[in-house]
Amino acid sequence: MQSGSRKRRTDLDEEELCQTDVSGKVRKEFQSAEFGDKRLTDRLMQVGDRLGRAPAESIPNACEDWASAKATYRFCDNERV
Repeated sequence: MQSGSRKRRTDLDEEELCQTDVSGKVRKEFQSAEFGDKRLTDRLMQVGDRLGRAPAESIPNACEDWASAKATYRFCDNERV
């Protein structure tokens, strides 16, 4: 095994991995992000929560409604992000 590579968990099948809620891990990872604009940092946390709850889903399926999906796409398209 090469240095830095990770072993894949074999105790979870692919369906279980797709349904795993990782929003807490995402929040912990993103909490130190600094964009110089609190609104962008808040949006990052919202996007991370949504996508972390349904990591295998598309953005429209992971978001509760079209407005949330559109906000996620706008966030990803923002040049400051």
